[in-house]
Amino acid sequence: MLSFLRKSASENEIIAEVRYLFKNPKFASISNNINPYKYEINLNSTKDNIKQELDIDSLSVGLDDQGIYLWSEDLHQRVIPRFTNAVNGLAVNNKMYRFLFFLSRERYESFKPVLPGYLGERVWSPRLEYKDIIIRREQWKLDTQFMKEQDKSFSRAITNWRYRYNVPRIIGVSLGEAPTVFDLSNDLQLKTLKKIIHKSNNQISFVEVPEISEFHKNNIIQGVFSFYIADSKDKNTSQDVLSEYRKNNNELTYANGFLSFILYPNLFEKNYVEVVNEVLKRAGIQKIVFLFSTMMMESQVYV
Repeated sequence: MLSFLRKSASENEIIAEVRYLFKNPKFASISNNINPYKYEINLNSTKDNIKQELDIDSLSVGLDDQGIYLWSEDLHQRVIPRFTNAVNGLAVNNKMYRFLFFLSRERYESFKPVLPGYLGERVWSPRLEYKDIIIRREQWKLDTQFMKEQDKSFSRAITNWRYRYNVPRIIGVSLGEAPTVFDLSNDLQLKTLKKIIHKSNNQISFVEVPEISEFHKNNIIQGVFSFYIADSKDKNTSQDVLSEYRKNNNELTYANGFLSFILYPNLFEKNYVEVVNEVLKRAGIQKIVFLFSTMMMESQVYV
């Protein structure tokens, strides 16, 4: 498995021939060659016992100020892939072959898609990780197709966008700061998300939250409701009344692993933190593991 890491540029280098057995007879006839190097990277060909083979799973991809390089975890050295044949690597369909071909030609421009600055402009960018450390989370942005569909049906537009880019149901929504976790199958949360998108469409991004997703696979306890703190001038509404979502007991269901609610506190009323605690107490919530609040005083609590 190829992973991403950073190593010093002062490491020793070795050269390894890339061997690949083509099914296409045209390519096969010009790919036969004598490996002049001690090492080889064998993608699918028969093993040459005379050469020291570098297992593809033992190779990592590094990035430094000079560009991208290949690193051998077994030898602790940089690896320069070589192709001593007449095959045009750009015409080969095998992705690993093309990747190593680009590396061998040191075409820095060809690797823009894995660089952070370039990734920020893409609709989808992959997760970059080294061992158990996530260097950059998998990330999505809204595309032009979503923009066209959202006015007709926001919910349908989200569903179609998720399908196009394989976006998970539990996702982190970010405006350049720590993400807020949303459940994209929850209608009430989609209403909140719709407001956020309409206000900050150019800044919004969606990131994976594997730690939340994994946690909620075995913790199915969700209820969605809102709490409204009435204005003191509103004589028709009591100060601590729950919104219409809570009045109907059928709406307070538990599923998907977390509880979310929206607060609209009046600054002249009692401390809204006390109100939150009271709401959680009434809902029977024993443990809070995540709390997020925005300037709009919209809060989400995950239990």
